[in-house]
Amino acid sequence: MKSSKLTKYFVFLLLFCICLTFSAAGQTKIFWQIGKADNNTAEFALGPNNSNQYSVTFPRDALFVAGQSDPKQDWPYIQPGPADVWAGSKSHTFTILFGVKTAPATGPCELLIDFVDTHSARPPKMQIKINDTSFTRELPKGAGDPSAFGEVEKGREHVLKIEFPAEVIEAGTNTITITSLTGSWILYDYVALKTPIGVETGPLKETNKLLDVHTQSYLVERGGKLYQPVMASVLHMGEPVEAVVTVNGYQSVKQTIQSGYKLVEGLAPGVDKPTSVEVDVKIAGQSIGKKAVTIKPVRRWEVYLLHHSHVDIGYTHVQTEVMRKHWGYFEQVIELARKSADYPPGSRFKWNIEVLWAVDSYLKQASEEKRKEFIEAARKGWIGLDALYGNELTALCRPEELIRLVDCAKKLRQRYGFTIDSAMITDVPGYTWGIVPVLAQSGVKYFSVGPNRGHRIGYTLSSWGDKPFYWESPSGKRNIMCWVAGEGYSLFHSGRLSGGRILEYLKRLEESDYPYDMLQVRYSIGGDNGPPDPGLSDFVKKWNEKYAYPKLIISTASEMCRKFERRYDDRIPKARGDFTPYWEDGAGSSARETSLNRDAAERLVQADALWAMLNPAKYPAEDFYKAWREVILYDEHTWGAHCSISQPDSDFTKAQWKIKQAFALEADAQSRRLLDAALAGHQSKSKE
Repeated sequence: MKSSKLTKYFVFLLLFCICLTFSAAGQTKIFWQIGKADNNTAEFALGPNNSNQYSVTFPRDALFVAGQSDPKQDWPYIQPGPADVWAGSKSHTFTILFGVKTAPATGPCELLIDFVDTHSARPPKMQIKINDTSFTRELPKGAGDPSAFGEVEKGREHVLKIEFPAEVIEAGTNTITITSLTGSWILYDYVALKTPIGVETGPLKETNKLLDVHTQSYLVERGGKLYQPVMASVLHMGEPVEAVVTVNGYQSVKQTIQSGYKLVEGLAPGVDKPTSVEVDVKIAGQSIGKKAVTIKPVRRWEVYLLHHSHVDIGYTHVQTEVMRKHWGYFEQVIELARKSADYPPGSRFKWNIEVLWAVDSYLKQASEEKRKEFIEAARKGWIGLDALYGNELTALCRPEELIRLVDCAKKLRQRYGFTIDSAMITDVPGYTWGIVPVLAQSGVKYFSVGPNRGHRIGYTLSSWGDKPFYWESPSGKRNIMCWVAGEGYSLFHSGRLSGGRILEYLKRLEESDYPYDMLQVRYSIGGDNGPPDPGLSDFVKKWNEKYAYPKLIISTASEMCRKFERRYDDRIPKARGDFTPYWEDGAGSSARETSLNRDAAERLVQADALWAMLNPAKYPAEDFYKAWREVILYDEHTWGAHCSISQPDSDFTKAQWKIKQAFALEADAQSRRLLDAALAGHQSKSKE
């Protein structure tokens, strides 16, 4: 009887263990995870909007060691694809390494990849390899670009699940690669591996390998001497260790490196001709390789940052709101300039007001205190005033209208004693030849041009970008120095200032035999009508403390051009002719109003002449100023709202057009009143 009970007990125990075994076999755990399931990209490297630094920060793409690497340092929020020119137009592979103590015999595994978003038009085809097992997946279309520039709430989430048997996992080091085969970018939310609960973490195979050695195109100062960094790219797997790079016996500061692809910096004395040096890379005191590298001279670059907001009157917001935004910017930049007034030269905050439209109204409505602060800021050079009233489509302007583009600048000079010897024009890619004598005769010597970088610009950038020249007037008696920024004005629309992007730009110029050591960079963030960057002065200050060259210099257009002219006057070429305008065809979309505006301009010329002849003592200068303002604002380059094509019947599109149309209607009405007033009392009475 007892034996029977004992047998039943053992049978029960055996069945219980079998059940536990089968139950455990079906259970999984998260073995490792990169990032958090929060539909955000801020916890990753470069996140949430610094994709423009990808190629410099991750020249070999990402390598992440589970349990050791930091997502904020080692896993970019964005993975480019072959369709992304900004990342080299090539496939990119992200690699994950993890160690396993004992290979699991059986059970399910799952790789989870949660995407915040994918490209809306060209989502990628991805290849995922887990050791030697490969999977290919087509990803769905995402929501669009805003998520890649920080607006993650606008993304369209997609979760990719890769199921595979535990037998794929090996004891020791395991490798997962995620490769973009086709298409454009993806944004990560998190990546996680689920394994059977019995799988344990194990050590990785210790590795120290020298991958590459290259020089950097900047100089640093140490003890009063200039040195050029030499970067060793190494693969280190294992515990944190000390690494050091020695160049021709000169040893740089030791650095502690974690597992992964790492860059270790060495220093070579600055050279004035190509020089070969020997580079020795040591990890934990042991040499892992030596290489001979040729160091080339580094230019003493000075990069002039012209910080401004592109004034697009009505494009992003209705015109009245745009005006108020710029009023607010004026007050912000004065405070930023005040806070950085004691910073080293070059890092003190300065702001370029590219056109005077918002200044004109600001000074009329500001309190006495605010008006004095603005005037003082302009006199100190914190604010740079530029001569044009608006970013004009100059080929639409009648001759007198071109002259009236600088009326406001003349008034400000006379009233406040400002020096306004520069002009800026932004977005617009072409300008009539008549603008040259207008600017020159009004005291403007310099013309900074920041064109659109891709929208119907013809050869503006390819022919004239980064090629300063003296633009001669039709008579040949006058000229202005014209400088077209080679990257237009929107290089940093997608984010704050990027050192990597600046270095890439300088490298391209070096390879193209750019003949000067000074460079103009338009710095405009946040899109059209974007705000000032409160971190600019601190960025430049830290940059110049770290690098001797290239130097960054926050500047006004006038200050930059004066320095350039003093340094290179005898090397600046001359050019004559029309700078082909490209965008004036937009006026044909509102032909009636365009006709009214052109007639109004001609009528104002007639009225002006009649007042001068018939009643000069009572010439209504302010009324003419206001009438010309309406004409100018109609011919200003903003033809439609940002959504005029996609949403032509939206309330915003209609409101924007109503104000734009009113400029032409009001110009027509005011020109008629001025003409009638000029003739009052001088018209013959008809005979009865």
